Amino acid sequence: MKLADERNRDQILAERKYYYGIPVTKDVQRLRRLLDPVISDPFIPDEIRNAVVDLLDNRIQVLGSLYSDEFEKYSNDLAKGKHGTFTDLDDVNKIHNKIVEQQRLRCCGIAQIEEEVYEIRALIQDYFDSFNPHRRWWQGKRARPGKKREAASDS
Repeated sequence: MKLADERNRDQILAERKYYYGIPVTKDVQRLRRLLDPVISDPFIPDEIRNAVVDLLDNRIQVLGSLYSDEFEKYSNDLAKGKHGTFTDLDDVNKIHNKIVEQQRLRCCGIAQIEEEVYEIRALIQDYFDSFNPHRRWWQGKRARPGKKREAASDS
């Protein structure tokens, strides 16, 4: 099966514009598959659901926007004959690095996502702890990373 730009190459080059839409990446598809059940699951506590939905939805929006922008630039430049198809790994890496940097600038970098995930895990643990009859003894035993940094900077 040929891609749209292979079948319609002459039209794209003649009009110097790519009209065939933007593919949805596997990353975005995977995140949507994770998000959809969380939205409708009645057994997930509201606070946890809201945090997970906010994190996943934000990441989907950022990734979708970044991939869309980069694909649009690439396909239009390709249609205008500004460069050939990317076959060299260095060319692909340049786009990848640009996307990773933009993710970081939009608070979706790896370290930023890991910090958010840790906070969600803490919410889940707090939820389970709320059922512990001995929770008064356990309160304050688990420190969160943000709390440690604030305490360390105060001294």
